[in-house]
Amino acid sequence: MRAIQYCLMLFTIFYAVHWLEAITHEYLAGIMLILAVQFFQILVHETSHAITASRLGCRVRTLAAMPLSLDIATRQITLAKRPLRGDIGGYVIFGHSHHWSPAKLMVVAAAGPCADIVLGTVCLLSQALLASGLAQELCRALASLAFGSALINLIPVRQSDGAQVLSGLRYLSARR
Repeated sequence: MRAIQYCLMLFTIFYAVHWLEAITHEYLAGIMLILAVQFFQILVHETSHAITASRLGCRVRTLAAMPLSLDIATRQITLAKRPLRGDIGGYVIFGHSHHWSPAKLMVVAAAGPCADIVLGTVCLLSQALLASGLAQELCRALASLAFGSALINLIPVRQSDGAQVLSGLRYLSARR
């Protein structure tokens, strides 16, 4: 399943690079723009996890969007360390989340893909309002990456957002 996630991620990135390469006529410029857009999309995704967890009473220790990591307590930005769980683009480290019910963990896990869907929708709507050009193509690429990220993250692979959501749904259905 993890291989499917990686393949979908690569397809989404190459698809977005193709769009930007067509408008910039420079493959390298397209890749650089996609890296910036992808970083922004990952930051939105991971920040939504962090905000949701914080609102539910969990202390957020670290927020990372590759290649950067923010230590919340010290407010220091450093190069992100690769977590053992195999996160692809970013991660959030919580304090004492293991005491949470699967339902709370489900809400925190669902926040990232939900933010991706909202971001993608806003970008599609914005793209329709913009004149053709680089801004329109950036919105299209960001929408593609956001929707792709939502899909990839909802695949129920061990430790993924999708696995956490599925676990929470099982927990809630068993309680009925």
